[in-house]
Amino acid sequence: MEDLLVRDGSEELRVEIRGSFRDASVRRFQSIWESAQSDLFWRQFVVNISGMAEYDDAGYQLLRHLHQHGVIFVAATPRSLDFLEQIASPHAIKIEAPVARRGSERSLSLRSRHRRELKGIEVNSRVH
Repeated sequence: MEDLLVRDGSEELRVEIRGSFRDASVRRFQSIWESAQSDLFWRQFVVNISGMAEYDDAGYQLLRHLHQHGVIFVAATPRSLDFLEQIASPHAIKIEAPVARRGSERSLSLRSRHRRELKGIEVNSRVH
């Protein structure tokens, strides 16, 4: 199975990460990113991490770099929301295991905000 699925369109370059994001897949992704930056025409760069199972330190650093440069991330599973929260953390601390949160700290996290939005979508889709 391919670890990176690339969809190269006229307005968007979308990369879907599947399984482990490490070693060769990180290097290949870096090459895709650098190539996209050298294009004459600007396109939106989108990274789908919904199918990502894990990443190593190099993968984390690359995804964090992309997030800081405004790349759009798609995260549609609870695990991918955890990864997105780790990548987007302003403290740049890679979380090795889920952290239990309580009170207002929980309500400010990206994960809970995204889950609230997903729950609303699920409810709305059942009504129709």
